[in-house]
Amino acid sequence: MVTDYTGGTLPHQKVVDVPGTVVSIDPSNKLNYYHWTTEGLAGIALTLHYYPDARIMLPDNVFAREALDLFDIDPGRVVWYDPKAPTRESPGAQRYRIEALMRVDWRDVPGGHVVGPVDDPWRIHQPAAAGIRLARRHLLSKVRHEAGPKVIYVSRADAGYIRVVQDEERLLRALRAIVGPGCLHVFVAEPGKKPGVDAHESKTLLEQVALFASAELVIGPHGAGLSNIMFARDGCDLVYFPTNPMVDNCFAHLAAAVNARLHPVDAVTAYYFGPYHLDDAKIQAVVDTVTRVIQSRGWTIGSVCPTNDDDDDIKDI
Repeated sequence: MVTDYTGGTLPHQKVVDVPGTVVSIDPSNKLNYYHWTTEGLAGIALTLHYYPDARIMLPDNVFAREALDLFDIDPGRVVWYDPKAPTRESPGAQRYRIEALMRVDWRDVPGGHVVGPVDDPWRIHQPAAAGIRLARRHLLSKVRHEAGPKVIYVSRADAGYIRVVQDEERLLRALRAIVGPGCLHVFVAEPGKKPGVDAHESKTLLEQVALFASAELVIGPHGAGLSNIMFARDGCDLVYFPTNPMVDNCFAHLAAAVNARLHPVDAVTAYYFGPYHLDDAKIQAVVDTVTRVIQSRGWTIGSVCPTNDDDDDIKDI
């Protein structure tokens, strides 16, 4: 019901009346690629599927602006909010009085505990599989399915310290040896921060969708770049470096939602805010896991991509 309640609006703040139904898309982190790609896109896809005539409330950021084009959303349907405004009294915070407000949300099924006797507090970061699949299907329909990298290593070389793989080049040499020359594509989300990697390699969401659409094997540490398994080939294998303690199961959830096979390398772990340290034994553990995947797929060790006419698209660190 519409009332004159404003929640404590300051004198200089206007309240904008919005008639009809508005669906709020509110990722837990509005400026993070994982949270937007999974939570944000899943929320948009579910809204368009179940409430095609409703208006949509979105955070005003580059991700959401790009999504308007990707989902063919009329800008006139969007109610924007400032994701950087910490409180309702903050400068730039817009106040709305909405006739009917809905929120896309997901939570544990009562009694359906998957990690123990206590509800998983990280479930807020794990969208409904139906939303992930709807978003995946829609975005893959937007790209041309051309020959691309078959094996992708997702690096966090641009991340400074947090969950960066130290001595990563040693690992990459070992991986190249077992997948074959020219077959390993090294993806860095913001490669301009890494010496020797071209800044122009930074990709839009749709470019990342196109890049991962042909991937059958993805390898890498826990980080937002792994969100792109959402767009990989059906049945993709993910060789994953977990955190310790392993509190965040978001990539296990995402893999299950998109029919990917998850292969955690238990020997290679990092504290959530620390780096991954490598030694010969840990590198061998990764190699052994990748080797098992190669053999399970019937590929040839050292020649996973026997004919690669797309070498110009392979960017190695």
